Amino acid sequence: MTASTIQFITKTRLAELSRQRESLLSQYDAAEAAGRGHDLQCLAKMYDRLKSVRTTESPLHRDLPDLRALFHGVDAPQSLVDFWHEKLLTEIRRGRLRANIVYLFGAFLSEWDESDVQGTPRLNERRAEKTRILKEIVSPNSPPALDLMDSALGGFADHGDKVQAIIVQRLEKSLDLKLGGFDGLHWISANPHYSTDVRLEAKQFQENGALANQLSDAIRVANRDPRLWSWPEQGVCPRILWTRNRWRLYPTIPLVELLSVNHSAGFWSSAIDEGYTNSAIILSIRSRLQKLIDLNAPEVILSNERRMLAMQKDRASLDWYEPIDPWTNEPVLREDEGASVTGVVGMRATRQAELRDASNMGYGYGEGINPMVKLVHTEIELLRAAYPDTPLHVLKIDVRDYFASVPHETLLTMLRGLGMTDAGIDFTQRYLQVPFLTDADQVRAASRGVPMEMGYSHWLCEKLMRLLERFIHSQANVRIIRQLDDLCILGPSDIEVAAAYAAARSFLADVGLTLNDSKSGAVTISGSKHTDLPAGNPRWGVLELTDGGQWQVNKEAFQTYLNDSRKEVDARYAVLAKVLAYNDQLEHLVWGLGLVMDLGDHHRDSANKTLQSFENDFFGSGESIFTGLKSLIETRHRGNLREVPLAWMLWPITAGGIGLRSVTVLCGQYQMAFDVRSAAKKAVPKEASEDWQTKSNAWSEFYDDKNVTLEPANCDESRTMNALVEGFISRGKVISGGEQDGLSPYWRWTLSIFGPEILDKLGTFEFLLTDLVPLQLIHDKLISTDSPTADDV
Repeated sequence: MTASTIQFITKTRLAELSRQRESLLSQYDAAEAAGRGHDLQCLAKMYDRLKSVRTTESPLHRDLPDLRALFHGVDAPQSLVDFWHEKLLTEIRRGRLRANIVYLFGAFLSEWDESDVQGTPRLNERRAEKTRILKEIVSPNSPPALDLMDSALGGFADHGDKVQAIIVQRLEKSLDLKLGGFDGLHWISANPHYSTDVRLEAKQFQENGALANQLSDAIRVANRDPRLWSWPEQGVCPRILWTRNRWRLYPTIPLVELLSVNHSAGFWSSAIDEGYTNSAIILSIRSRLQKLIDLNAPEVILSNERRMLAMQKDRASLDWYEPIDPWTNEPVLREDEGASVTGVVGMRATRQAELRDASNMGYGYGEGINPMVKLVHTEIELLRAAYPDTPLHVLKIDVRDYFASVPHETLLTMLRGLGMTDAGIDFTQRYLQVPFLTDADQVRAASRGVPMEMGYSHWLCEKLMRLLERFIHSQANVRIIRQLDDLCILGPSDIEVAAAYAAARSFLADVGLTLNDSKSGAVTISGSKHTDLPAGNPRWGVLELTDGGQWQVNKEAFQTYLNDSRKEVDARYAVLAKVLAYNDQLEHLVWGLGLVMDLGDHHRDSANKTLQSFENDFFGSGESIFTGLKSLIETRHRGNLREVPLAWMLWPITAGGIGLRSVTVLCGQYQMAFDVRSAAKKAVPKEASEDWQTKSNAWSEFYDDKNVTLEPANCDESRTMNALVEGFISRGKVISGGEQDGLSPYWRWTLSIFGPEILDKLGTFEFLLTDLVPLQLIHDKLISTDSPTADDV
């Protein structure tokens, strides 16, 4: 079905909605006028008029009781007449309100189908940022020194021959078409940072298994020689996106090109990975081996595990785990096979490895900062419990514009040091030098930064950060928790933590990068802070850690986020586009505030108040998102919204509302989960044996318990409400084109809390006239389009 056909259907139905509104209001006026006498005869006329109200061929008051016997025979008592008179007046008021709401909904859909207003301040800002970022990316940069890079690569020179041999073997297999290819259709279709066309095409292939297999085979055949890939000769269009907290520049390429580059790049990254190991991998194998020994497993199984362990030990270690525990000054990995490696040490390695897993293209993005904050909190709680009399120093540092500014020479030098072949270096150089098209239709190659939202970019940047960690560990005995380019450094010695800070600054300067001082901070819990450490509290997004070890919202960071969110909403013209932009910013804030985590009572109170402020003061002090949108609607559509219920603004778009997300529901369902969690959390163990960190015991249970993720509380529904919910789901499935298949806890709470107001004001959940509303437009906008943060400029 073409866009023009959908547009024709949409315009026709919306025009009919407008005509029907006038007709309905006229019919309701006539029905009310017929009943002004308050006697039985007037009641009968009002009833007949109301029963005849219809839109197209559908009567709107089918559910009215049959009152005809009341109007024949003997006169009914006046009290009964008065009762039904008031009931029918209520039905008329509901009918008028439904007619107005359906008309408004149609008007919202109509404006939603049009482009946003051009020339807004936000649009001008987008264009300016696109020009600025593109200019920085293609401008020549001073060559980095890379002296410390060589130091961090020390020990890998002799291993290069092994890596190159691996690459040669894998290349032979690739040319023989024996290697499968990466398609990544699911990641692409679900990623709002890709263009609408690419996402829709990926989804279409993803939903057809046979076509997906054919596409994967074709990509594999076309890119059998990973040395030959290159960007399109005509260049690549840059795309500027607001990613909820900053502007980023993305290359715009078709689905086939995206799959091709991921396939070819995946060859080079996996070949390097095959030549290296790290402590987390070794700990995992040793833990598994220990369990098998304890279970008296057959020798053939134990021999296989020992072979895998030996194979890993034969590889060079590109490690990030501290070699010496900063609190015990004991080696983390002992060489004797009998050394237990379960418990806290194993859990810590697994979770730190998950934060650094660049094989997942979305690593670090899916849950925002939550995984890192959760692990930092877990470590702090463990260390304060295990070493209550020992100072705890916490340093947070962040690399400025890491993905957009990393020098190409730094990454190429790193790859040479890791054993990449000349062909792999040539491929990587072509990959990094994206041929961007400028506004003047000139092709300018990128001289710094990596292509955004690409698996190989993540892999390259992850490897460089591991070299940074390796260098820090060579200069200071500390623990590092890292996600992307955010590093948290912990230690009992202020001197060691300060040395780690100095080492990080030196290494980053050596490779052509700098720290983001505005996002760096340090605190000392139960001790004195070193004077060389940065001022201010450590901050992750809008959350900060205090010197008392508590988490709270950073007011300045939140105000900046609120201001940016207002700009995003103001930049939209259509009411429903504004709502989706608001919901997107709210959802990101909910994740950033860590509502799904247990960070203590102080954090919970701070996060709840912040979310309430986001809703209540969105358009300024005391002007909530609700009052601001109501004012806009009344001005633009000349509609009196005094009778429009708040519940309608929070009702799903697929059911005829405008779909605003409720902070009341969001905070309430997680507060309930938090309260249940608080009553069941693990207590601090009373004793600690010498090997308390390397065995499964009360300490490992305490550690695991701190890393919990809260599930929102479920809604207990009455039988009546449950029946309404089932009908709501069935109707939503029709309207959404089969996409809706149930209700999340959030929407069940919405129906339970706000549904009664809908029923009271409108008389039914089914007030959306599906025979007139352009359902395909709703489906396309909600299911198939970009996130409201993803605009082409």
